[in-house]
Amino acid sequence: MKCHSELVETHGNNALPYITVASAVVVQRWSRYAICSNHLASWQHGGDQFLSRIIAIDEFWDRTYEPELKHQSTEWQHAGSPRSQKVRQNPSPVKLMVIVKCDVKGVIVCHFFPHGRTVTTQYYRDFLVRQIPHGVRDKLPDLVNNEIFLHDNTKPHNTECI
Repeated sequence: MKCHSELVETHGNNALPYITVASAVVVQRWSRYAICSNHLASWQHGGDQFLSRIIAIDEFWDRTYEPELKHQSTEWQHAGSPRSQKVRQNPSPVKLMVIVKCDVKGVIVCHFFPHGRTVTTQYYRDFLVRQIPHGVRDKLPDLVNNEIFLHDNTKPHNTECI
């Protein structure tokens, strides 16, 4: 009860009671259990053919590199002069969010999120609706309308959408 009163103080009347949140978590657990049981039964029935239908979607942060090309680093030197020392490439301080969609054969879509923007639910939803079907249609036409998406359920910012 103390927890709920602190939530009300912090967030006002929009705070959910602990019982509501706890029951929602239990419902989600049972829903995930049912889905996993269904997938296990499908795998036991279909084997590797079932696994080839799974498409995983993952998001991660990555640093950008801009390696120097070989022709950019060439220098004119005299015949007896020592070779110039190359400086080790350090990662850029700029980090980009990368959204990757892949299956057992490899990467289907790799999307670099624009630097300086926040991943909102609307942007992420548009990405899922627009780019994923095109990638599946172009690279895996036999899976259209038969794919199974495996998603890590990451919550983007401003989650009021869909």
